[in-house]
Amino acid sequence: MFKNAIFRKIVYDRSMIKIIAGGKKHIPEIVGLISEYEKRLKKPFDIKWQFLEEKKLDEYLASWPFTGREFVILLDERGVNFKNGQIAEIMSREFNFGKEIVLIIGGAYGVTEVVREKSDVVWSFSNLVFPHQLMRVMLVEQIYRTQEILHGGKYHHEWNLGLIIFTLIKSLHRFSYRIYLFYWQDFANICCKGPGTLM
Repeated sequence: MFKNAIFRKIVYDRSMIKIIAGGKKHIPEIVGLISEYEKRLKKPFDIKWQFLEEKKLDEYLASWPFTGREFVILLDERGVNFKNGQIAEIMSREFNFGKEIVLIIGGAYGVTEVVREKSDVVWSFSNLVFPHQLMRVMLVEQIYRTQEILHGGKYHHEWNLGLIIFTLIKSLHRFSYRIYLFYWQDFANICCKGPGTLM
């Protein structure tokens, strides 16, 4: 159990969300909006961006470069319209499995059916279609909202199962670490008393 606690700490010490976006980099009008949310994000919720021109994005996704260590979420209007608590539960679960969460925003013409089928989750914000640059802002806001849900912040006010699970796991890790310290200190004290003490 203690080994698992160390593993969680190592996992949470690195970035675990990557957004792959089709098209150009952020236009100046949305840079400030995205930065406003990004500066509030803490590991494992901080974001790495990868921008690919639409043709290169299609080729990249066709090769399916993911190894199974990632949990791939495709943003598509034909996907599932999740509640905020459900997204929080999904991210919390995959973080605890040690997986990097990859979110894909397709190009102007979307992605192929093969990519939709290979993705672990297809997430729809709405039946409406949004401009890609605006979608980036909305996605980063949702990631920040998820962070606040799981950390019990005031940004989102709905109590959910994801928060309960996340809080319980953190409590168990702290408890297992205290148990480890107790037994290690006890063992060290015995060993320091000299030869024959363990008999």
